[in-house]
Parts: sequence; structure tokens; C-alpha cells
Amino acid sequence: MIKNIENQLPEEIDILKGKKLHLGIFTEPFLNFMLEGKKTIESRFTKNKIIPYNKIEKEDIVFVKKSSGPIMAYFKVKEVLFFNLKETPIEKIEEKYSEQLCVNKTFWE
Repeated sequence: MIKNIENQLPEEIDILKGKKLHLGIFTEPFLNFMLEGKKTIESRFTKNKIIPYNKIEKEDIVFVKKSSGPIMAYFKVKEVLFFNLKETPIEKIEEKYSEQLCVNKTFWE
């Protein structure tokens, strides 16, 4: 599917051509927070090291798809961080990134 999208891109969107492409599926309210520029960090927390773990890199492109809806935007990855929660306490991640993730205390519980 991603290769099909890449082939359909107009010539003037050179920023996307030749990049590794990913699809992120987002629900509300996080989709709107991202589109409004409030949510500046996206995260994936999982017990198992599944995609995008170690597959996404700086400069990759992520298409933003509304859950059960269309692709609405895309962004270029500026930085990628992977944390091992056995080595980095979740409280440190919460303290440093909660605001940019647009999550509340319930999320961390």
C-alpha cells in the first residue's frame, strides 16, 4: 500500500520521494491535537518490540490517518527515541514528555 501511495505522489512533493514511509492511525482527541500543533511527540508503548520499534528513523515520513477515516496529513520524523522500561523508569518519561504527548495522569496509570 505504501509503495502505491509513493507512486501516486505528484512530482512537486519531492520531500516524500525516496523516504521510508509509515502509516500512523490516530484516534481523537490525539488526531486533532496533532493537527493543531499541540501534540508534538507521538509514542508507541508496548511490551513486545513490534513495528515501528527499530524500523522508524529520523527523516522518515509518517502519514497521519484518522481511525476509520482518510489520510489527513503527514510529518517528517525529527528524532527517534527508544526506551527500555526496565532501564528507564516510566516516571522519568512521564515527567519529561507528558505535555508534548498531550496525555493525562490516567494514561500513565
